[in-house]
Amino acid sequence: MNALLLHLFLGFLVGGSWIAIIAWFGERSGSRLGGFVAGLPSTVALGLLFIGWNQSSAIAVKATTTFPLYYSFAGVFLLSFAAIAGKWHSFWRALTISILIWLAITSLVAVVNVQSFEFCLAACILISLVVYSLFAKKLVSPSRVTEKRSSWFEFVLRFLIGGGIVSLAVLTSQLAGPEIGVIPTSFPAISCSSLYILNRTHGLEFSRAFTMPIMVTAMLTVVPFSVAVRFLYPIAGIWLGTLGSYLVAIPFAIIAFLILHPEARILTKVAWR
Repeated sequence: MNALLLHLFLGFLVGGSWIAIIAWFGERSGSRLGGFVAGLPSTVALGLLFIGWNQSSAIAVKATTTFPLYYSFAGVFLLSFAAIAGKWHSFWRALTISILIWLAITSLVAVVNVQSFEFCLAACILISLVVYSLFAKKLVSPSRVTEKRSSWFEFVLRFLIGGGIVSLAVLTSQLAGPEIGVIPTSFPAISCSSLYILNRTHGLEFSRAFTMPIMVTAMLTVVPFSVAVRFLYPIAGIWLGTLGSYLVAIPFAIIAFLILHPEARILTKVAWR
């Protein structure tokens, strides 16, 4: 019990600090760069690390079985928010309905109790491609940022949300098993807090523009990260396995950056000539 409390506390502290810093950076960058950083592995990396530390690497590996499918619903959440906010021009209505959509489809999958990693990964890829194609057709992303800054209260709010998600993942995995414990790590925690802050500081349209970069970066980095965890944790353990999984995610992060920054692709072609 003492070890569990220690892991819950450390997960809360580390998770909260990471998400607060990432969201802080996002609001000071353009929507594409900020969304790119916000989409990098964060809650899933810390959630799986602390699940493995609290229980075992085998338990953390088991949690990755359904994670890709659960995480693909974060893309559905972001697309729903962008579409609803654009139609009704209401942040809270868009956020509330999008969270309800995420909860509904996540609960349905949890009830069905899918246990095939291959199926979950294939479904994740299919859902992500559909979501991306809809984003590419419908959403235009402005990249300029105003000079507004969030308050200390909002920074603390991000910290509490991020830390709470990681600690909840550890606790849920301990009480209900890794298949259920992984669900909090797939919740779009950074997205919710970032969208809220960006709506306050930069307006609804900028927060809408933040959704596609998060989705692209997240699907191209977080899912490969979780797949790498599945294979590296049994071999290298949770610490080196986490580091190795981040190294695996780096090439995918570069791809995401090039997708979000067409001008970078041009410079890359020139450099290779």
